[in-house]
Amino acid sequence: MSLEVNRIYLGDSLDLAKQLDNNSIDTIVTSPPYYGLRDYQIDGQWGLEQTMWEYLARLWGLFWVLKGKLKKEGSCWVNMGDSYNNPATNSNSISFQRVEKSIRIKSKLSNQIQNKSLLLIPSRFAIGMIDMGWILRNVIIWHKPNAMCNPCKDRFTVDFEYVFFFVKHKKYYFKQQFEPFKHPKKRAKLNSKKLETLSVLHNNLKRENLWEYLNNEGRNKRCIWSISSACIESNHGNTHVAMYPKQLVRTILNAGCSEGGLVLDPFMGSGTTGIVAGNMSRNWIGFEISQAYIDEALDRMRKEQGLFSKEGI
Repeated sequence: MSLEVNRIYLGDSLDLAKQLDNNSIDTIVTSPPYYGLRDYQIDGQWGLEQTMWEYLARLWGLFWVLKGKLKKEGSCWVNMGDSYNNPATNSNSISFQRVEKSIRIKSKLSNQIQNKSLLLIPSRFAIGMIDMGWILRNVIIWHKPNAMCNPCKDRFTVDFEYVFFFVKHKKYYFKQQFEPFKHPKKRAKLNSKKLETLSVLHNNLKRENLWEYLNNEGRNKRCIWSISSACIESNHGNTHVAMYPKQLVRTILNAGCSEGGLVLDPFMGSGTTGIVAGNMSRNWIGFEISQAYIDEALDRMRKEQGLFSKEGI
């Protein structure tokens, strides 16, 4: 069964993912609900599984299916934050339960994780993805310069999250992104002798190409992206408390999806992925388990883009 583009579909992400055509998606951009962090009061919601292993296995099951739906040259970008072990919200025992028969990952861990310890869920997720055959190209650090204050006094305030950049094949679509040099004036003063030296260091690039690389577009974009969180953006009354910023999605789509490509967000939430994709002339499909969030996302799209009728799901 083929799903129409530029629509948000109501239902469980795994069930809906199975309805996608194989090799139909250019780019996956998403942020799954974090483990043990919020209760959205929705039956079947992701993130409140009994153990972190059940949570991880459920995610691995989804991305096992999505791997077949992604084009050979496609890419997958997953934003994740970590969680602290808290007996009030999650189990302290480590007991792995396999959700998909196709995922043959076993855990022999027997020790308990101490209360207050980070669970390292993003790292465990990434390792599991690699074990399933995904290629992890980058671990990106999304630094939040406007991170919220934390009342905790016995650790440092966490002001970053991870963005994992996966592909399914060694050759994939990627448009190189640039950022300004740290010291542009110093770069501009490079003389011919220094250029010749740098040319050797840069695999004997032609002098004119090296000069263009150094002065016109900037340096290859680094893996720490400093982007203010979405709380400073106008959300038109949206009640979703886990919105990521538009700039984060823009950066990803600029690099990982060509114009006219199809973007999938299996955890659509507030609709940010669809809004940015639409503004950048990309098609998109969204999955969301909450009808209330779908209504809010569509309302946000209507106000920001003039899109959709009330029945546009």
